[in-house]
Amino acid sequence: ARAIFSSAWYKHTLLPGNIALNGGFEDDQVDGGAGTTATKGNAWTLTNAYMSLAGPHSGMRKLVVTSGTKGSAVQTCSGLGPGAYVLSAYVNCEYSPFGSGLPLCSSSLQVQVDNGPPYVNSTVNTAGAEWTPVQVAFSISPGGDAATHTVTVQWTASAGLNAISLDDVFLQ
Repeated sequence: ARAIFSSAWYKHTLLPGNIALNGGFEDDQVDGGAGTTATKGNAWTLTNAYMSLAGPHSGMRKLVVTSGTKGSAVQTCSGLGPGAYVLSAYVNCEYSPFGSGLPLCSSSLQVQVDNGPPYVNSTVNTAGAEWTPVQVAFSISPGGDAATHTVTVQWTASAGLNAISLDDVFLQ
């Protein structure tokens, strides 16, 4: 059954204040096993990751990297001016009867401005825990050759015995 909202609205609309598109993974993009590239309908490039309806942090979907794999989600946001920004998201290492309570999932949320060094927040998540908020603060200095800048948002994850999920990516 579908919810009363339109998934097309979520795919192409920025939530107020969110620079990232489709931060809740509410579109219909499927398996990114072979490397799903960004399209007009979905701004994320996925590797070994897929959207799932099972237990999102909010909305109807979340992004999942399955157990025993490494995966990623990448999005490029253009036109950012000088200022201070925060990238935030929620990560969850899913419960498994084989690895409950063990730190079997790890992930890294990072931002790169133009071609500069990345700003990184790495986490190790405990299996079966609640959704964990993560964030990366960064700034874009005034000046330089460009009036606006391109920011690359990347989440990489390594799932041991447990799957790991990402949801509610917000860049402001």
